[in-house]
Amino acid sequence: MMYYLHLKISQKESFDILYFMPSTTGILNLNDRGFYISSELLYTAITSLEIRLKAEIVSGERLECARKLNDCRVELRARHYF
Repeated sequence: MMYYLHLKISQKESFDILYFMPSTTGILNLNDRGFYISSELLYTAITSLEIRLKAEIVSGERLECARKLNDCRVELRARHYF
């Protein structure tokens, strides 16, 4: 059995920017000190369109909740709804 500590922090419309939401998520494996940290910037100013910039860092061997394909990753996504 593994024990995890999970923390998510987000703030809607921070820095007085409309339709902007930054967030940070952290997961810590308390047994082996492996961790996963993700920071994200989300912008939804245009109806039916969201733009998301996300960075992830993964450390440890047995962190089941995160894929260990690479140690860090940055991605930019644009999604359109119709």
